[in-house]
Formats: sequence, structure tokens, C-alpha cells
Amino acid sequence: MTKKKLKNQFTRKIYLHKLFDSVGWLAVSDYFFKYAMTTYKKKPESKKISGRDALYRDKVWFKEFEKQEWILRVDPNIIYMLTILDNHSKKTAILLHGFMSDGDSMAGMFYDLGYNVLLPDARAHGRSSGEYMGRERRYFALD
Repeated sequence: MTKKKLKNQFTRKIYLHKLFDSVGWLAVSDYFFKYAMTTYKKKPESKKISGRDALYRDKVWFKEFEKQEWILRVDPNIIYMLTILDNHSKKTAILLHGFMSDGDSMAGMFYDLGYNVLLPDARAHGRSSGEYMGRERRYFALD
């Protein structure tokens, strides 16, 4: 084989290697993006409360408590669901939950302390619409 042919084969191998690396990194990036930024909607029956749950008492209290449900329509495609526990107080606690969770278990503590409680479901969580959560609406509860 000539030097030129060997150099071309070597160059081709490098380009193929870079191509496969790029495709691999793209697949890994896509997986982690979907894992971090999208949520799956739980079916109502999957939210059954178990006696083994450390927050069992709080969740049962919240489930049985009479509360108001509000819908906040941001635009025709995006709605946020808000739950309000009225304690006839001038103080209100706004409980913002974390990723893939809800504020149900925290509501009782603030209600017992004399606060009205506002529990908004973040975008793509609970009963709020959307596929992706994102930074652009991180302050929606303050609007």
C-alpha cells in the first residue's frame, strides 16, 4: 500500500470514530434532557396513600380536607391548577413543590400555623398542562 492510501484510510477511521462519538453523545444528551425536563403524568390510582408512607397522616388530612380548586389560564395552551386552603387569615403561605412531587404533605403544617395555603401545580406537574418544565415560568406563582 502506498503512503497516500494508508493516510486516507487513517483519516477515514478518524472521521468515522468522531461520527460515532457524536451520535453517542447526542443519544446520551437526549436521554438526560428527557429525564430532567419532562415528567410523566401519574394516573389517579397510582397516587394511593400507603400506611407505610412517612407522611401518611398529612396526606390523608389533605385528601379529606375541603379545598378550592382554581384554574389559571396563561395562554390558550397552558393552564396551571391551583389548590387553595382557606383559613380565613391575612397570612398566606405559597408552597412550591419540587421536581416530580407535590405540596400535599406540607399543607397541613402551614394551615395549623394559621396560614391560608396556596398550592400551585408547576408546569408539567400534577394537573397543570405542558410537557416540559422550564426556567421561563419559574416565577409564575408570583405573577
